[in-house]
Order: sequence, then structure tokens, then C-alpha cells
Amino acid sequence: TIEREILTSRLALAIMDRASWEFTDLRARVASLEQRAELEPHDLLRAHVLARIAVDAWRVQGHGLEGWRELQPVLHNEFALLAEMGYHEANHWLLAQNVMP
Repeated sequence: TIEREILTSRLALAIMDRASWEFTDLRARVASLEQRAELEPHDLLRAHVLARIAVDAWRVQGHGLEGWRELQPVLHNEFALLAEMGYHEANHWLLAQNVMP
């Protein structure tokens, strides 16, 4: 459990290192739409939630944590890129809908 939490935290940090600007904008837009001050702690848009889903999916498929550690640089880069692109596309769509232009 502790090892899984460490891997999840590291992946979440990698995602936020790359996608923090896009996430910040998206968080503001979604919070505005939901008329909240902030996203829920377990909102799917949050990096630590995405990271937990990724690590759990890895384990469910029968892959060990040792394999994750071996591929960690590649996995971090790819997940961070995908999250950045996803946040960007969501922001782009919300802008097209006149959400906080």
C-alpha cells in the first residue's frame, strides 16, 4: 500500500509539472460551471486521482510494481503528456462554449 501511494504521488507530481497551467485554467472553468470555489478532492480532473487510476489499472492487469519502477520515466512522460493534452482540449472546448473566455 505504501509503495503504491509513493508511485501514485510521483506520477501525480510528473503530471502537474507538465500540465499545471492547463489544469489551473480548467479547474477555474469547471469550478465556475459548478458554482464552487474549488473542485472536489476526488475529482477526476485532479492529477492524484488520475495517477491512482493509472497505477491501479496497471496492477489490475497483473503487472507488478517492479515493472512500473523500471518503466517509470517513460510512463511519467506519457501520462503527463496525455493529461496536458486532455486539459488543453477541455479548456479549448469550454472556451468555445464561452466559459470564462
